[in-house]
Amino acid sequence: TDPTADRTITFPDSSFTVPTTGGMILQVLEDNLNTSVSTTSTTYVASGLSIAITPASTSSRFVLTCSGGSWGNLSANRHDVFSTFYVDTGGGAAEVSDAGPYENRNSYYGTEERNPHSMCCVHSPSTVSSTTYTVYYKVESGDTGYFNDVTTGNNRVVFTVMELSS
Repeated sequence: TDPTADRTITFPDSSFTVPTTGGMILQVLEDNLNTSVSTTSTTYVASGLSIAITPASTSSRFVLTCSGGSWGNLSANRHDVFSTFYVDTGGGAAEVSDAGPYENRNSYYGTEERNPHSMCCVHSPSTVSSTTYTVYYKVESGDTGYFNDVTTGNNRVVFTVMELSS
């Protein structure tokens, strides 16, 4: 709620520095996926992980991370699986950066290859409007690529968005 007057914060008798400039974490949101997700699409498709967040300031930056789970090639064919982040600020979804993808899994004629996700980027949307971040993925060939495979256990992919003050 909006304060009606100035407030006083009392700190315990100890030595520390109170940050008064940018770089503080303002919000942390998380989405999880613990079901199997696969595609044969050679164009990006949504993974099922998505987070809507409203920036506190036009100068806020967001740290996007995607980790865990089990993804890769479960066939004997060589193919690549790519993952990236998309952003939608109300004008349609687009890749966060045309320098993506942020993750690429190469499979070379092995079977049952599974690896956890590991990707991260920083994005500055320059808006205070609601912003939606989504994890997308695709395969290079027409083979089946798994964004998450739970046939060998309960594998959980975690997508996190952290807002940083500037």
